[in-house]
Amino acid sequence: MISCETMTGCKYSVGRVIIVDFTNDADPIFIQIKYLLLPHEAHPEIVGRLLLPRAFSKKYHVYEMADSGSAKCHRDTEKDCSLLWPSV
Repeated sequence: MISCETMTGCKYSVGRVIIVDFTNDADPIFIQIKYLLLPHEAHPEIVGRLLLPRAFSKKYHVYEMADSGSAKCHRDTEKDCSLLWPSV
């Protein structure tokens, strides 16, 4: 396990949030990074909490998200490498 890794020009770190897909309504689906795994093949895997959009605030331009359990993705499969900090 590692705490940060630079992949495809983006520096991933534990606690950050990435967009991994989009719903049918074009709302983003997020993963909050809990672990960065570096298996023997040296292809990092991202493990974290799957966050699905519940509502969008036009006033604040933010999503309210629901925790939908754990999820995993491989590098280069995310839809946007913008690393976000969730508000608590």
